[in-house]
Amino acid sequence: MVQCLFAGVGGQGIVLASKLTGTHFMNQGYHVRTTETIGMAQRGGSVTSHLRASKDPVYSPFVIAGKLDLLIALEPAEAVRNLKYLGENTKILVHTRPIKPVTDTLAKESYDPSDSIKALKNACPAVYVFDFQDLFEELGSDKVLNLAMLGAAIGLSSLPTTKEDMILTIREMIPERFLKMNLKAYETGFEKGQIYHRGK
Repeated sequence: MVQCLFAGVGGQGIVLASKLTGTHFMNQGYHVRTTETIGMAQRGGSVTSHLRASKDPVYSPFVIAGKLDLLIALEPAEAVRNLKYLGENTKILVHTRPIKPVTDTLAKESYDPSDSIKALKNACPAVYVFDFQDLFEELGSDKVLNLAMLGAAIGLSSLPTTKEDMILTIREMIPERFLKMNLKAYETGFEKGQIYHRGK
């Protein structure tokens, strides 16, 4: 059983990352269930996507608290919001760049992302921190963060698949006009994940 959460803010492509992963697992013969919880606004609200996949039948899409295998967080505070799901062997992949969700913006509050990273490390021994700002500047867009983080997860061997097999699913699902930049993001993320993996 693979139990995974994708967390972030509306507009970051959380649902797409989950759908790519779920479709990939189905293509590999897994039973897959997914669901999303979306905050007060689809764009700008908190978004979490649950994904459970197994070679055996899966009857519920919701990750079981204490049984989470992998948390892929595109925003630091959103990772902290999902700490209740952590298990003994959970890996957390988190991007450092903060994006305040609508609820926090309305409250006119700000936060230091380093506090969130510290909280994550205090709660989990396997936290991997990524910064893809250079990639965003190279491509002229931060909309590829979801693919970069997915690549990082596979580079870290946090999902039971290979770089090449996931590329087949990306080519299947991403429109041609966006494919080149998304593949670049995925491969960049994979390389950064590999660096972490080799450093273990």
